Amino acid sequence: DELEDQIQVEAGQYIPYPIEEVSLDFEVLGPVKDNPEMVQVLLAASRTENVEVRTAALDLGGLNTKVVDVEAFVMENAFRLIADQLSVTRDG
Repeated sequence: DELEDQIQVEAGQYIPYPIEEVSLDFEVLGPVKDNPEMVQVLLAASRTENVEVRTAALDLGGLNTKVVDVEAFVMENAFRLIADQLSVTRDG
């Protein structure tokens, strides 16, 4: 909770929109090499309006949204899943 609060406070420095208009998520990557008391954090942010448009489209299609991810990460994960599936198909 403390880290999440800290990120909320500091995120405003990096995001060009009012923080109340933004949906945030983060992942702790690990300690900073030169300062083990600090951690590296990957911050993902999107205007809440953009998230709501996408979830509304899924709702119209009868689907429930569980996760909204960054498009570049989605592509990377999809590629990895396809590659793994192709590997299984060739090997199996």
